[in-house]
Amino acid sequence: MDTEPYLAGILAGIMAVAVVTAILTAVRKKQGRPKPEYDERQMAARGVAYRWAFLTLMLSLAVNTGVEAIWGPWAKPGVSAWMLIFLSIGVFIVACVRKDAYFAVAQNPRTYLWLFGAVVLCQIPNFLLQLRSGDLVEDGLLTWNALSPACGVLFGVMFVCMLVRLRRQKREEQEDAEA
Repeated sequence: MDTEPYLAGILAGIMAVAVVTAILTAVRKKQGRPKPEYDERQMAARGVAYRWAFLTLMLSLAVNTGVEAIWGPWAKPGVSAWMLIFLSIGVFIVACVRKDAYFAVAQNPRTYLWLFGAVVLCQIPNFLLQLRSGDLVEDGLLTWNALSPACGVLFGVMFVCMLVRLRRQKREEQEDAEA
């Protein structure tokens, strides 16, 4: 597989996200909506989540170094690092969602739940096409094509965590209303 067009696509995607984010930020400022703020409890929980994510990244990089030194690489250069970054991001997300610190107080998690679900659904056909074409593994090593399904898995974890948290929160609110 020629990685140059793939990397160009990744860069184009990152630039598109940056442009959309800038536009949404400008619209929010123009409408006079304040930036979502986290309360003290959420900031403390996010700090703990950052520590867990950083520790996960450092330990997984150390383990990966040992694995590659003993058994050789399991992925193309750079792919393993991104997989471990996704793992670290997943740890951060799960830790934040469990402590209700992923979204700011004024943000509506249900909107993002739809977004996460849409990303997962968009990744499924891509994964099936990659699996069918055999581009995920080349010479026994994961290729850059494996990052897209890995990103889909990350968003799937986000989706499931948020869904569980929202259902638990709804059940707690119903129990409080009945009491």
